[in-house]
Amino acid sequence: MSLLSELLRVYRTDAGISGRELTRRASINQSMISKAEKDVFVPSREILLRIAEALKLPESHTNALLDARDRKESGTDS
Repeated sequence: MSLLSELLRVYRTDAGISGRELTRRASINQSMISKAEKDVFVPSREILLRIAEALKLPESHTNALLDARDRKESGTDS
């Protein structure tokens, strides 16, 4: 499991909302959240920003998501 998928799941569950509710708030397809949390899909930076806004994440958490995405895309995520 990648850092990105772990962060997405932790931030969502810490916010106390379901994947379905998050997709509604972020106006994205429900399968995106499920697949991202299962580490089979890498959301775009735009989608991650929408998720962060929907979760009302602080800037530091938003940056952590974006950094984790960049690391996964570059193949440096361990």
